[in-house]
Amino acid sequence: MNRPLWTFSFIQAGFWMSFCLSVSFAAVYLQGLGYSNGALGAILALGSVMGILVSISLSAWIDRENSMRVKTSS
Repeated sequence: MNRPLWTFSFIQAGFWMSFCLSVSFAAVYLQGLGYSNGALGAILALGSVMGILVSISLSAWIDRENSMRVKTSS
């Protein structure tokens, strides 16, 4: 099924808006706790890398499971 381009644009816009909101909140919160800018960057970068690794491994696990499917072919 072909979806219009604006559907994917809204999904991407929502993702990046929530990502920027989360990172900006984390930056202000961690600076309030006394972390330096270098430590703040390292923490946020490590969190992003961990998110990538978790999403890859989780999606691979879901693809192997027969009971967990997003969409079944008809």
